[in-house]
Amino acid sequence: MNKNTGTTLGKGCGALFFSVFAMFGVFFIVMMGKSMLKDWETRSWVATPAVLLGESRKLEKEHSGDSSREPVPFRYTYEGHTYTQDTVTLKGTMSVNGKSSDSGRRLRNTPAGTKVTCYVNPAKPDEAVLELRSLGYAWFLLLPGVFLLVGVGGVIVIIRAKPAHLQPASERHRGWKSNSNNSVRGLRIFGFIFALMGGAATWFIAAKPMLAARDAEQWQEVPCKIESARVESHSSSDGGPTYSISVTYRYEVAGQKYVGDRYSFSTGSSSGYAWREQAVRELKRDPHPVCYVNPDDPNDAVLSPKLGNDAWFGLIPLVFVIIGVGIFLAAPKMARTRSGPSGIPVPKPQQVVSIAHGGFELKPSASPKAACVGMGCFALFWNGIVWTIFLQADAPLPVRLFLMIFVLVGLGLIGGFGYFILALFNPKPTLIASEHSVALGQSIKLQWRFAGNTARISQLTISLTAKESATYQRGTNTTTDTSFFVHQTVFETRERTSIAAGEVTVTIPANSMHSFEASNNKIIWAVKLHGNIAKWPDVNLEFPITVLPL
Repeated sequence: MNKNTGTTLGKGCGALFFSVFAMFGVFFIVMMGKSMLKDWETRSWVATPAVLLGESRKLEKEHSGDSSREPVPFRYTYEGHTYTQDTVTLKGTMSVNGKSSDSGRRLRNTPAGTKVTCYVNPAKPDEAVLELRSLGYAWFLLLPGVFLLVGVGGVIVIIRAKPAHLQPASERHRGWKSNSNNSVRGLRIFGFIFALMGGAATWFIAAKPMLAARDAEQWQEVPCKIESARVESHSSSDGGPTYSISVTYRYEVAGQKYVGDRYSFSTGSSSGYAWREQAVRELKRDPHPVCYVNPDDPNDAVLSPKLGNDAWFGLIPLVFVIIGVGIFLAAPKMARTRSGPSGIPVPKPQQVVSIAHGGFELKPSASPKAACVGMGCFALFWNGIVWTIFLQADAPLPVRLFLMIFVLVGLGLIGGFGYFILALFNPKPTLIASEHSVALGQSIKLQWRFAGNTARISQLTISLTAKESATYQRGTNTTTDTSFFVHQTVFETRERTSIAAGEVTVTIPANSMHSFEASNNKIIWAVKLHGNIAKWPDVNLEFPITVLPL
């Protein structure tokens, strides 16, 4: 396969990958957009007096997974005609943190004859609902929006990018300043979106319940009667149960009887069972229970104005806010571009350690321990946030399906962490160079030795590589291409004694380019050591070396 064919194939695969991102984004934006339009239309429906008919209909399942779908029979009169309906909220739409998420069960327990307000569709008077759904779930559009932007942007960049080997040298080094400006703008947009997503999640999961709990402390204390109280178990996608408090109580305000079923303002459910069980026992033992009633809306009541013991989980999205703000503020520094160097760039010395008996110990570009810790921390951070949101019991199915993408990524990160853990038990090589640097056309001696069971290594290969990394501007797109211009095997063996320790002389090609690092271009020389281990992570380390000009 020639270079042009490989480039075309790579572009096709990359475009296909980003197209999947874009399609996921479009699918969920359309689905949630249709739901929002339906809910928005109900804002124009006519508020009409109605009366509840009581529990005249029985459900096949007493405890429905979505209480807003439980029928609540009511009768209303519109334009001289009387209708009977039983719909709490508009069917076929999403509900995330909506006001109606618990109204179905509450209204079902409200005595027959209670006067309420329903909302009638003027275009179809036999269609009415008891509650207008909150549009608070609109912030979820940010999530598929990010997928759409990443997908479309990725496809455009891949299609318009020109490979480095087809770029003239003058064009490859041109426009560094505009490249930096575009990088700053891109980083700031990314940071802003990241912080916005975290802020929205923090508001709905943590800040909003906290503010509601603070206001409820000033509400009117009203004696109530506990009808039922228990800890409900919910099956989660990973098989482990989550729990929430299910409670029903009756109270009276200004001679009017009401039914409430909200224990606290905490959203969703979690694995915390002990404190919920204790709270339920205290409710049942309390001889004179009280609830807190909103003086502006007697239907709005809560038993405990305090948040649950696991409310701090709602602060996890703040990490997104901190990271996003940090990226936004540090964008100029992260994308800082120096002007092109005059004359021949000076190579950046690689990290070496002088040893007592002569020579210099080369250090790998990436430590296996550091890679393992980094992957573990990232996997913990990613899965902690994703699973906290995913395991919310009241999360609708479309949101769960969307979050499955992030769940699969998290499982892949866990698998990667396991791979790095296994790699820690590999034989550990030490690579000694005769000089701390070498010039083009000259030779350098390399000695290696392994600590550990080298019998596990079936084949050892040592290679000399040199790669160019070029960042350039093409139109409004910034592209970074990496290509190897030297890749030669200097040693290869299957003999156990030669694998455990040995020495080889490496000659640097004279008609090549020395090491250097500029703002948009890098030349990196390295010695790659690869030990093949059957059915186990291979020993695969890269040791950078400094190559000087002639």
